[in-house]
Amino acid sequence: MSTGLSSVRGRVTRRDDGQLHVAVEGMATLASLSIHSARDAIALSGRVLRDLPDRKNVYLAVGDKGYYLKVLRTRWRRLGRVDRRGVREFYNLLVCAEHGFAVPQPIAAGIDALSGESFVLAREIEAGVTLDALVLDLDPGVDRSRMRALLLEVADLTKSLHGKGVFHRDYYLCHLMLGKAGGTETLFLLDVERVLLEPARRSRWRIKDLAALSSSAPGNVVSRSDRLRFLKRYLGGSFLSPRKLRGLIKRILRKEERILSHVPKKVSSEDGGWE
Repeated sequence: MSTGLSSVRGRVTRRDDGQLHVAVEGMATLASLSIHSARDAIALSGRVLRDLPDRKNVYLAVGDKGYYLKVLRTRWRRLGRVDRRGVREFYNLLVCAEHGFAVPQPIAAGIDALSGESFVLAREIEAGVTLDALVLDLDPGVDRSRMRALLLEVADLTKSLHGKGVFHRDYYLCHLMLGKAGGTETLFLLDVERVLLEPARRSRWRIKDLAALSSSAPGNVVSRSDRLRFLKRYLGGSFLSPRKLRGLIKRILRKEERILSHVPKKVSSEDGGWE
């Protein structure tokens, strides 16, 4: 993938002694929120969506616009370390957008050297609903064609991501959102903090993304034939012999089993799977 951080740095301005990273398109938003430093952003109050030891998610309403603030905390502050995940996600959002992938519009990110916390601020997606919630609302008997069309759309997105050397590494249905961009229904990527660009071991990360996605798809809604249809669309024109296809599915299954053994599932995959 030719586009990397160097291609998006020109769209970012630095403030607060370099600790505050602001997208050029987000400067007016920062002014409206009276953010002059990373500490100002981290101190913003709004509707708290989640508050855990290592992170806090806050929804901010400004007039008729909404924003999501993610504050991240390091577990190693006592050792003098600071958290940099917010800044990493900010630049990953910019790079993904540069490649034509729909993501929440990044506004700013930064690091508060005093507390060791980092943050990322992004625009709310219009009429957004995550795919884990959407899939659970579908009736397999009534909405079968709708679900299959959605699966093919996810397959196309996944193929495009991997084809451009972008690997999500946290690729669950809850990190995909159907929303509107310019009035058009669009599939968005969320939580891109862990994205890898052009990794050396592409096969490993491809299997991880596919296994994570499958592990979050409920088997009572997404059938075995649906999963094979997804894989066929994802592979596109790539020819795999039956033996190689079975080998690929086995690798996905093995990774999926490992994921399910230690990751709390956002969506249950019981009552179904590849086999």
